[in-house]
Amino acid sequence: MKILVSGGGTGGHIYPAISIIETFNEKDEILYVGKKNSMESRLILDLGIPFKSIIIEGFNRKNKMKNIVVIFKLIIGVIQSFFIVLKFKPDVVIGTGGYVSGPVVFVGAIFNKKTFIHEQNAFPGVTNRILSKFVNKVFVSYTGIENKFKNDNVVFTGNPVRKKFKEIVENLEINKNDYITVLSFGGSGGAKFLNDLMLEVIKKLYHNKEIRIIHVTGKKYYDEFLTNIEESEIEAGDNIRIFDYLYEMPKYMMEADLVISRAGAISISELKYTKTPSILIPSPNVTDNHQEFNAKMMEKDGLAKMVLEKEINSDQVVELIESDEFINEIKLKFNNYDNENVSEIIYKEIMKEVKK
Repeated sequence: MKILVSGGGTGGHIYPAISIIETFNEKDEILYVGKKNSMESRLILDLGIPFKSIIIEGFNRKNKMKNIVVIFKLIIGVIQSFFIVLKFKPDVVIGTGGYVSGPVVFVGAIFNKKTFIHEQNAFPGVTNRILSKFVNKVFVSYTGIENKFKNDNVVFTGNPVRKKFKEIVENLEINKNDYITVLSFGGSGGAKFLNDLMLEVIKKLYHNKEIRIIHVTGKKYYDEFLTNIEESEIEAGDNIRIFDYLYEMPKYMMEADLVISRAGAISISELKYTKTPSILIPSPNVTDNHQEFNAKMMEKDGLAKMVLEKEINSDQVVELIESDEFINEIKLKFNNYDNENVSEIIYKEIMKEVKK
């Protein structure tokens, strides 16, 4: 079977695509379509998966005049996708979001291929909302958003977690300590707001040896954060550890009693998988404010607490860290939460449609 996959721009679109690809048989032929010199091109080529690029650009919401060029590139992207589908002759076309997946899935539908999209967020992106009119089936990560799509075949699957992440978690032996471990991060690139907030939290808690704080600044903000720590006369040690990036995130998530982070789709799916209580502070600078919707759904299920940037302060965070009741309440909710093999569910749903 030949499978054409597309999704890009951020890890939130790319990692679910990789998770789905991992479920297919080694005999199946995979081709990934993305943007040249992009995050998806680097990640996919590193995995040894064949990759084709198309010319495409996202719409500019601030400068509408620039969208003339964007439309021109979109037309080129559709034409390129046409020839890719014509030559590769896929049996299945899968899109996991990001504007790059639009032309690929659309052309797949025109060629009457079995087409599918996966939506990671609680508020669907523009590309997936448009594509939903044309595809055979829509996979969603949250219940109650079915009416956001113009498709009668919407299936709740959840958000897939990478095979590598799952394998690391399943093989870890975690020894919980007497102290409370707090892990905080603002995504792969870091977040200045979260860094400023955690600096204030660290100032208030670094004397408390019963609390261990591991903070990830992002490479861009690392030196500035260390300078601020030194100027505050705080010595990083066993209970205060600062990193620019964490390569062993699954391990640290498993060891943490509490995570403080943004509310991106990948972070949330990994927090669910490790069953780690969290304080989610959605970024207000994302398209359609989708992180707030993600965080609200987590809070609704009792698996996290959401606090908006404009409402949160370091005193609130300290209070929650020191509250055994808050952390234990979420841990109890996770006792009733079962991780399902989302990638396998998606695979079975695809195969059902293929066999029709």
